[in-house]
Amino acid sequence: MQPRNLCRWRLAFLSSLGLLPACGEAADDADVGVLNPGRNNPDETSDGGPSGGVEPHGDRPSAMPNRPTESPPRDGLLRSTDGLLHRAAPAQCTSEVPRPEPDELIAMLGDEAPCHVDADCTDKPHGFCMLNGVQVLNPECRYGCLTDADCEAGTVCHCGSPVGECIPASCTTDADCPGQHCGYHEDPGMCSDGVFLVRSYACTTDSDECVAATDCGTPDYEHRCSLEDGIRTCSARGLCGIGRPFLVDGAARVASVSEGSPWCDAAMFLSPSGSGSLCTLRDVAIGNHWLRVGLMEHASVAAFSRFAMQLLSVGAPASLVQATASAMADEIAHARSCFAFASSHLGRRVGPGPLTTDGVGANTRLEEVLVNCVLEGCIGETVAAIEAEACAANATDPLVADTLRRISDDERRHAELAWQFVHWVLQTRPEFAPLIQSTVADIIEETRAAACTTQTSIQVDETEQLRAGLLPDRHRRRLKRDVLQEVISPCVQALTMRQAA
Repeated sequence: MQPRNLCRWRLAFLSSLGLLPACGEAADDADVGVLNPGRNNPDETSDGGPSGGVEPHGDRPSAMPNRPTESPPRDGLLRSTDGLLHRAAPAQCTSEVPRPEPDELIAMLGDEAPCHVDADCTDKPHGFCMLNGVQVLNPECRYGCLTDADCEAGTVCHCGSPVGECIPASCTTDADCPGQHCGYHEDPGMCSDGVFLVRSYACTTDSDECVAATDCGTPDYEHRCSLEDGIRTCSARGLCGIGRPFLVDGAARVASVSEGSPWCDAAMFLSPSGSGSLCTLRDVAIGNHWLRVGLMEHASVAAFSRFAMQLLSVGAPASLVQATASAMADEIAHARSCFAFASSHLGRRVGPGPLTTDGVGANTRLEEVLVNCVLEGCIGETVAAIEAEACAANATDPLVADTLRRISDDERRHAELAWQFVHWVLQTRPEFAPLIQSTVADIIEETRAAACTTQTSIQVDETEQLRAGLLPDRHRRRLKRDVLQEVISPCVQALTMRQAA
């Protein structure tokens, strides 16, 4: 992302506040085509900047200690005293398939299910029938493994139930890692619900900070043990997905998934893929992405509902309350479009189930309302607007591109609403300026090199992701870091300096 493009966004927000400092160069309407596949961009292979994450907590050293092994091997794996599972020998897994009885939930779906029992899955060896792994009630045939010989290059057989699974691996046994271990790693990604779990094997290093999130701080839902460039590093979870995050106790909350949901926009159903059936791994991965974005947009309705009550509780101007009501309608439309795209790729109508509201409340202390608005609106919506524009610039389906551009425009207005609220507060309570500055500074530090991922266990080529309207992880990581530094931080500085003057 070139600074002049971010300058254009910075000018838009500052203009809405009546603050117009000069940019380093003239702003223009250059698009975000630097993310286009095949574009010659020397920065595209590196995120730059210092390695990120949070510091290890407590008395834990910056690097993991030597790992004496104390448990007996099972399925080729040993467990070290610090909890690391590592691969001493190639796996020899056992199989429970074919299981004679269908899964209880699959049995409830009736005749329309693509498969009912494992015996229906015969295209390859070790087939079994299971529900899609991201909560979608959509049974499908999966095919497992017993040994590494059943897996493609770059993957190994990881034992599990009902049979082993081929997962990515940069090592096959401890012998591939001189002086280290071929360690098993689970990463839930940045999103706190852990739905999009990525599993892999990689050599340990002397620079590793962690084995699991519990090594990085308590509570562990605020942190993750990420595998970045072959090093296990403690990182803070971030705000994920397009749309205003619905934060409860610091974690983004979304609804469960429901099949046959009326939230799917019928006018857009089947438009992106046109197939109406679950055909390829590409469809599954892209469908899961749109499902996740839809859940975030759906949760944004709740975030704005809470914000409206908070605005009323602190005596905010009617214009801010009215803009909040309009934003709720925008988010409903966004969610319906995203669920339609998800349904198109997954082959079934999917949408939101119940959204848990336990512990939500509507905090009315001005300090809490202000911090929450900075996190959800000034940061979350600003990043969402710019990310949606970047996605639209690369999407090849006209309907997807048009939808993303509309979402970007709407999210920009929602971000402006958040900035205007902060401006209104500072006009009468300038003593809150340091609170705003420290809140943003903390987020910048925690997410300096952190990835905001929407990951699945299915890998899709980056070019395919871009054309489908997705941002690959490294582009998303770079975009969020640059937006924080080049848009959000200068806007906070301009606001707080104006009040100080």
